[in-house]
Amino acid sequence: MSDGARRALATGASAGIGRACADELHAAGWTVTGASRRGTTSTGWTGLVMDVDDDDSVRAGVAGMLAAGGRIDALVACAGWGLAGAVEQCTIGEAKAQLETNFWGCVRVLQRCCPPCGRKATGASR
Repeated sequence: MSDGARRALATGASAGIGRACADELHAAGWTVTGASRRGTTSTGWTGLVMDVDDDDSVRAGVAGMLAAGGRIDALVACAGWGLAGAVEQCTIGEAKAQLETNFWGCVRVLQRCCPPCGRKATGASR
């Protein structure tokens, strides 16, 4: 299972900052899993289909990564999207959807990767 390599999970790895971080970590010698909701490909790191807005998807993604490598040493939470325009022109639903991904998605993945003190990360329900 665990071969001693440092292991990182980068969300939002299909493009932008998430992909750049996954590429940089891989170039620095890390074993990288790059996650995105539609899936992603790379010549250097492993892609993972994982939607940070979905509890079951995050649970399964983190559990699969832990099963394959034994641990996650770093989380780079880059999944997100932007809502452009004046606040009075955006609906409450649009704003809530953005917060679901940009904030709660990060929290959701972090809680799966970083258990409370003294408990090993398993990807299982808390």
